[in-house]
Amino acid sequence: MTTKERILEAAKRVMIKEGFEHLKIDDLAKYIGISKKTLYNHFPNKYSIIQSAVEKDILRISNNLEKISSDKTKSFIDRLAEILEYGFKEISEWSKVLLDELSLLPKTLGEKHTEELRNRIIEIIKLLLEEGIELGIVRDDIRKDFIPYFYLTILEGSLHMYNIADLDISRETLFSQSINLTCLGILTPLGKQHFEVSATRIPGMKKESP
Repeated sequence: MTTKERILEAAKRVMIKEGFEHLKIDDLAKYIGISKKTLYNHFPNKYSIIQSAVEKDILRISNNLEKISSDKTKSFIDRLAEILEYGFKEISEWSKVLLDELSLLPKTLGEKHTEELRNRIIEIIKLLLEEGIELGIVRDDIRKDFIPYFYLTILEGSLHMYNIADLDISRETLFSQSINLTCLGILTPLGKQHFEVSATRIPGMKKESP
């Protein structure tokens, strides 16, 4: 691992564990075992370290998501579940930084990285859903450009729910329950029959074109 890579890896660990405010140049140099001068040879300031560390991790996440999505040895359902689980794991790890502390960065930098990560997850889910529709596994009566945003809301919402809910439940179980409810719903076969009747009276439930 190069010195630059060591700096970014150490910075990431500090940011995730303690937040941006606790990332100090002096401490980072001592932690890695290099001089401040050597560190400044690679990065001009604290924000350039943060930017490079986040960009590096977004690239890693994107590459892993693409690898999961393109693995045709696995079924569509397995790949979708793995993408959502992986996305949840990464968002969970970065949750404090991405959801709370990016606002402490210069506005353009914080918004850029938050939006980039969300858009990458949405894009990959959208491509996979198109495959699911072609296979007849995913319903074609719901707008396919809406579903990825809905799933991303579940990923982020599960984190917020875990933080505020008075539940004796792990974060992972909360996520799996959310996905289970989303994919299978809360209705039994009898309940679905009743829904089919009631749906005609619910605004917005008219069947849409894909």
